[in-house]
Amino acid sequence: MPVIKFSHYYNKLYNKKREIVEMATLLDVVVVQLEDLSKEFLDYDTDDGLFMLPKKGMYLMLIFLKWGGDGLFTTLRRDTDEKREYYIRNIGSVYNVVVEK
Repeated sequence: MPVIKFSHYYNKLYNKKREIVEMATLLDVVVVQLEDLSKEFLDYDTDDGLFMLPKKGMYLMLIFLKWGGDGLFTTLRRDTDEKREYYIRNIGSVYNVVVEK
């Protein structure tokens, strides 16, 4: 099973019971320019700057469905040819969600 790793306990990763989700299904991969994203979205994605992103650049927006019917979350990952191919190939796959502190 593929793994998606996070460096912090982001609010977006919690389920309705206030537990970190353990699994999520990758629904889509969207190529984005960071400079085109709203401040509100970037604040959501980084928990108001808990993780610092560059001001601009090409990134992959990964859209996940939390297991258990607890909604969606997104994460931004730097765009490389290898990462893009990997994530697109794994659309529909269930990922283990891991927080590495």
